[in-house]
Amino acid sequence: MTIASLNLTATLVQTGLLLRSPSGVPVAARDSEKALPSKYTDAMLAKISERVVVPYNNQDIEALYATFDDIAKTQLPRDKFEKQLTQLLNLVGKVESSSFSGSQKQHSQGRLDMYQLNYIVRLSGVSFPTGTMSINVLDRESGPSIVAFFINGRTQQ
Repeated sequence: MTIASLNLTATLVQTGLLLRSPSGVPVAARDSEKALPSKYTDAMLAKISERVVVPYNNQDIEALYATFDDIAKTQLPRDKFEKQLTQLLNLVGKVESSSFSGSQKQHSQGRLDMYQLNYIVRLSGVSFPTGTMSINVLDRESGPSIVAFFINGRTQQ
């Protein structure tokens, strides 16, 4: 299996994940601490995916950039974001569908918990028929706030 990947993420998250854990790997927690809070219903998880997928597929840079938390936007200039998004779309194509497959709790950002939400995706437009998408969210009182997303394409050989 060949896996091709291009990650689109805020510089803050890339640096932050490494700074929070000395090994660069998320810190392990007890099972009860790893669980996604019950407020993350199937409908909410689908809505979070939609907040990324719809503007991504439409190449709506403004709408997609607006979905990011202010912390991420201060670390990733819009022009750099646009360039990375164009490269990502050219590499993995459009996301036709997504299905939530699990989550991982990341190390907390101050008082805010961070979760990596994982999805299986069906892709179109390039040579990758399937792949994965991860969306990193901060668990704010106002709701989940997106700080990064990653789309990886896969081909079978």
